[in-house]
Amino acid sequence: MLGLLGVGTALILGIGKKLSTMSGSLLLLLMWLAVLPPKNNPFVDEHLIYIFVLQLLLQLRAGEVYGLGLWWNETSLVKKLPFLK
Repeated sequence: MLGLLGVGTALILGIGKKLSTMSGSLLLLLMWLAVLPPKNNPFVDEHLIYIFVLQLLLQLRAGEVYGLGLWWNETSLVKKLPFLK
C-alpha cells in the first residue's frame, strides 16, 4: 500500500513520472495476475485499463502543465539520472 501511495503522490505532483508509471504499471499487472482466472472478461479489467491510462499520462507529459514536472526536469539530479524524469 505504501508503494501505491508513492506512485500516486509522484503522479499527482508530476515528479518521477517514468519511474512511477513503470512501477505503477507493474503493481497493477501483479494485482491483475493475482485474481486469475477472473469471473468476468479478463481483457476488459480495471487493472488493465489503469495500466493504459498510466502509459497515456506518461506519453501526454501530464504533470508538466499544472504539476512540478518542468521544475523537476531542470534539477541537477534528474540531469545526472535521466530515468528519474
